[in-house]
Amino acid sequence: MLYFKVFKDFNNYVPIDETELEKALASFKYGTAVMFDNGAVEKIESIIPDQNRSMGWNPSHKLEDDDWNEIRSKGIDRKLRDAITLAKDDIQTLENAGRKDLIGKPGTIEERLKLLK
Repeated sequence: MLYFKVFKDFNNYVPIDETELEKALASFKYGTAVMFDNGAVEKIESIIPDQNRSMGWNPSHKLEDDDWNEIRSKGIDRKLRDAITLAKDDIQTLENAGRKDLIGKPGTIEERLKLLK
């Protein structure tokens, strides 16, 4: 599972997993409030990958060179980037289909678009 941090302000964030990423990115894009499993955010300041949690490490662990090498060797950095890109693409696809109401809903983009037919 991949994890991300949704920042409300400089110091405070709500942890999310990849299943809530699309909802977070849409909220950031549209400037709307959003509810997650671990809390609510009125306005998102930023969304960043949570490498520590994605690797199963302690949140307070300070990443060092060897840690970054392990993250890269396991492809976690690429998977986190790809998850963001995919979520952005899905948001755009749903916007283009006129179905913003399906953003953040469960299922693949194909499954959700079948609802249009």
